[in-house]
Amino acid sequence: MKRFSRAEKFNRIIVVSLSLLFFCYPKTSKAVGVDFLGQVADPVIGAAKGKVKGLMRYLWLQPYGGYASGTSTQERTNSNGSVTSVSDLKVEGIMYGARGGILLGPLKLGLDISTQSAKRNTLVESTTTSGVYSQKPVEGKNSMTGFSIGIDVPYTPLQGMYTRYVNANLEGDGASSGNGWGAGVSFILKNPFILMLESRQLSYSSATSDTGKKAEASVRQFYVGLSFMLL
Repeated sequence: MKRFSRAEKFNRIIVVSLSLLFFCYPKTSKAVGVDFLGQVADPVIGAAKGKVKGLMRYLWLQPYGGYASGTSTQERTNSNGSVTSVSDLKVEGIMYGARGGILLGPLKLGLDISTQSAKRNTLVESTTTSGVYSQKPVEGKNSMTGFSIGIDVPYTPLQGMYTRYVNANLEGDGASSGNGWGAGVSFILKNPFILMLESRQLSYSSATSDTGKKAEASVRQFYVGLSFMLL
């Protein structure tokens, strides 16, 4: 059996130790307390993300919740071709959702799925007089699904996010199917918690009925919320 000298044993220990350190230690550089690549919010499941090799190293998941308030503009096209339009209808409610996807350095790419319990006013046609509308308070869910791209700004506690919503559904209204966009900025409060400030602009439209009627609406809201990095 081959015997190793003390120097050879020492060298082997150094090699093994450096190998373990390389594979287990999170591959990030710190500068002024902020990740060199801009990953300023450490995940809750940080140990798993930082030490496990493979796909976990490149995934992120960010649940969030908050409050949204804004206005809606609605149009109703009647069967005779006339249009009824009302602006500045109030829309507000609690929202919750999550974003997640893959990490590419300071960039985040992924999906955004959220729901809002929306309280608002909508136009309702009279049951006795065609083409005559009145405002009525309604409640329903505003569901939104889109593709997001975000960036962690290096050396700062700031994150930017843009989302293209490809599917949005608004309950309690004839104009229920829509799409739009959202953009905002986030501030790292205390790891892993993040303050979100966003604006979303969504447009909804219904198909034209057999009698030629059609409903359209646009909703613009400002969101304030709290999120945290789960992965």
